[in-house]
Amino acid sequence: MLKGNHFDIISGNGEAPGSWTLLIHETFPEDAGYYLVKATNSAGTAISEAKLIVEGEFYFILFF
Repeated sequence: MLKGNHFDIISGNGEAPGSWTLLIHETFPEDAGYYLVKATNSAGTAISEAKLIVEGEFYFILFF
């Protein structure tokens, strides 16, 4: 697990072994933007992107 000021990156769990999760404890306007993950292993490369929109007390995550 990696820790930042207000986020954690967590490796897998019992339901999805091999997965990773970005957990943002509190969202702030400066957290808004595009988040990209790139995973590479002997089978190839996978890329996933999400856009986080922060508006007032609400937040939206749009996955691509």
